[in-house]
Amino acid sequence: MSIEIEKAFKWTNEFIFGVYSLGVFLTGLVATYVGRLIDRHGARLPMCMGSVLVSLSFFGLSSMDSKVEFVFFMLTLEVVSILVIYESAFVALTQSMGQEARKAISQITLIAGFASTIAWPLISELLKYTDWRGVYVCMGLLHICVCLPMHWLVVKPIVSHKYRHKSDSQVTHDIVVGGDRVTEVLIAVALGLAAFTVVGLQIHLFVIFDHLHVSERIAIIAGTLIGPFQVISRLTDMFLTRYITAYHLGLISISAMTIGLMFLIATQAITPLSALLFAIFFGIGQGLTNIVRGALPLQFFGVSGYGKITGRMNKYRLFLTALAPISFAYVIDRVGVLVLIMSLVAICIVSAALLRLATQRHREKRDEGRIRFQ
Repeated sequence: MSIEIEKAFKWTNEFIFGVYSLGVFLTGLVATYVGRLIDRHGARLPMCMGSVLVSLSFFGLSSMDSKVEFVFFMLTLEVVSILVIYESAFVALTQSMGQEARKAISQITLIAGFASTIAWPLISELLKYTDWRGVYVCMGLLHICVCLPMHWLVVKPIVSHKYRHKSDSQVTHDIVVGGDRVTEVLIAVALGLAAFTVVGLQIHLFVIFDHLHVSERIAIIAGTLIGPFQVISRLTDMFLTRYITAYHLGLISISAMTIGLMFLIATQAITPLSALLFAIFFGIGQGLTNIVRGALPLQFFGVSGYGKITGRMNKYRLFLTALAPISFAYVIDRVGVLVLIMSLVAICIVSAALLRLATQRHREKRDEGRIRFQ
């Protein structure tokens, strides 16, 4: 769609993606507030409101004729979309299922993994029959006619006292661990760094392939491999949920992305076919990151205040991902792709180390709490 808008208004690609990055940053500013809102009122009403507001934003984009209108409606779309994406769905699941939501989180991400698989061909097909304005109208109608009824009918109203009566061990967990902001920040930064890597590679992948002299045919094959391996990794997690903790899943995710990046370096040093191995491992890692986003806070902090905590953590992730597009472009232009990839390997290692530190602190605080409450 950005290409169609660029052609229609003669706007630069930098301007369009600059607005996108600003929108991600602004979304980070409201993430904590949205988390509190969903904690207090349940996910049903906010998600329904989100469907309406997203729909109106698409209708606004379909009729815009100036940069000011584009900036307004695009920023509005990005900010209100936080009401209907992963975090809101994760809170809805924890409110209705409690600690049993772990498997449901995997199932949600599995289904959502087909979003781009469906949306990209659908948009391409629609563009054969209408222009970009018509496509935006269709997307708005989908949110009103499909998403809104589903959010109202499927998402359960919050049960006010469902989690009020807790065992002593759960109370200890909430007081000692849930209130530990240091652990929360460590996890948030770890997940944010992983998200920075994922978003930057998603946007600049084919530019990176071009700089590494990967042929167009191999680049396209590699690009198409990422999606299926996302789905495979999520499907595998569904069956192994009871055996793998969210922490270990996080380490597997980061390790897979790191291995993928090493294969990406090998495309220039050894063979361009290494790009295919990169796509496989990167797809696995990327597929698991979204599960970890929902499952890790549930494991560490429990159900109480889950929306508020994930909102605060989501703020770090969104701030870092807002920097990804321009940061990647700057490094590629100034120092080259190989330096970028090696930097991403270092970022993944730091992410894994922070996750390990958070886990150690979590265990220490939990043990202190048990002694204190005995």
